[in-house]
Amino acid sequence: MKHLIDRIGALAFLLLLAVALVVEIREVVQSDSGVDDSAPTFRERVQKRLVGNLWQKKRLVTLNGGFVRLLGQRICNEVIRLNNGQLDWIFAMWRSEDEIRNCPATNIVTFARLMKDRGRPFLYVQAPCSEDIGDHLRPYTDGHPSDNVTAERICGQLAAVGVDVLDLRPVFAATPEQVTANFIRTDHHWTIDAAFAAFPMITKALLKSMGRGTDQSVEEILSASAWTRREMKRCSLGSPGRRVGTLFATLDDISWYEPKFKTEMSCSIPSRCLERHGSFREALIVEKLFSWKQRHKVVDWYNIYIGGNFPLVEHRNRQAPVKARILLVKDSFAIPIQAFLSTVFSETIPVKCIASYQEFNDIFELAEKVDRGVPYTYHRADACLRCHVCGDWTKVPDRCPDCGAQMQGSRWVAQPGHRYMDIAPCP
Repeated sequence: MKHLIDRIGALAFLLLLAVALVVEIREVVQSDSGVDDSAPTFRERVQKRLVGNLWQKKRLVTLNGGFVRLLGQRICNEVIRLNNGQLDWIFAMWRSEDEIRNCPATNIVTFARLMKDRGRPFLYVQAPCSEDIGDHLRPYTDGHPSDNVTAERICGQLAAVGVDVLDLRPVFAATPEQVTANFIRTDHHWTIDAAFAAFPMITKALLKSMGRGTDQSVEEILSASAWTRREMKRCSLGSPGRRVGTLFATLDDISWYEPKFKTEMSCSIPSRCLERHGSFREALIVEKLFSWKQRHKVVDWYNIYIGGNFPLVEHRNRQAPVKARILLVKDSFAIPIQAFLSTVFSETIPVKCIASYQEFNDIFELAEKVDRGVPYTYHRADACLRCHVCGDWTKVPDRCPDCGAQMQGSRWVAQPGHRYMDIAPCP
């Protein structure tokens, strides 16, 4: 009887898939009327329609994911379901020995030495992987090294040459139970709850690398009682989850944290020409997500803080207890961390490493520019400010980002002590 029910269910999914495919093909025919209708060209158009912008094809993706799960398969559309039900990318599971051997430890060591030569402290933070250290969550033991092998080699090589290393894997991903508790089910990233738990550890490690202690004002910020936890139920679908749909995966809850203490800060996103000022919530929380949830029922956790994963962001906090500038060379795991750190340090500048920079020398050049306070140069022809390292640009601000003075007209002079050294308020 059970086999009969499974067969009927599979046939029903196949029928629905066929209907969805017919709808997609029909839309191709209607949108491309009057163009070359030869068989090869039509086949290419249909293929492009089916495989392009999968995140927009919710019904097709969802039905396909449900059909694959009904067949008992673990892999769907380059996404794998681990033994605890969480999703991960299949290519992250099957790294080659060459990829492991060519891990970026050498580049990181070079960058750390450049920082040391300039008298700048450097801390390497190893974020946890979405697999436990013992690899109990991997459904296939095919001999391919896991992300933990790469992390182990990087941390070992860095520690061997004296680089300060904070390895968070034993705290957040040592066992399958820890991975299940600390990672998003439909994504390979950790939850904001886990990032918040790591926030005090990272802050104390940073202060230690800077030769500073943790005073009472910092301890008060790091205390969980100084923050309010908020939550939205069953509203998030990570990047892997969007490739397989809600019948292969389930929607995640989203939580986030806002400080109870008074804050006055700013957040600048040059690539979007955005500059937000005010409290932590006004500067960093994207309010439109809450109305988006009501309309679409799905929210991307990436967007809770600052609105996404941008190449360059600048946080400034006049009330921060530690007057120091932090350059955070990051990947997407640090999206919530940058928001938390901005409550402790007066300047936090996250730089998206992988997408924006090919060499660590480029990041070092940016670090030098940030240290001098000149990340942007005024371009008269474009009437904008542009970074010569990463190519980001932003509109000319109407106020000085440091002193808040109103800009009048377009007077450009050298003005040390300001973030844009080309800008000075008109007297």
